[in-house]
Amino acid sequence: MGLILDSSVVIAAERRGDTVEQFIEGVVNATGDQDAALSAIGLTELIHGLYRAKTPALRLRRESDAAAKPAPLFLTANQ
Repeated sequence: MGLILDSSVVIAAERRGDTVEQFIEGVVNATGDQDAALSAIGLTELIHGLYRAKTPALRLRRESDAAAKPAPLFLTANQ
């Protein structure tokens, strides 16, 4: 079994000031050690958020967080 994270979970973590590591640790603590992913639309929403940042400093932080720990990309489709 796996977990699909909604973009709102990531956004809430950013608003709390969590680092990427703190966010991942929080997800693992709340749900256990299982596979987790963002949907394609969720990822698109987060990328859109990079461009809607209210300040250049916030945009830079979001870009830095996005590039901090690249995760593998797995494309799946039900057949």
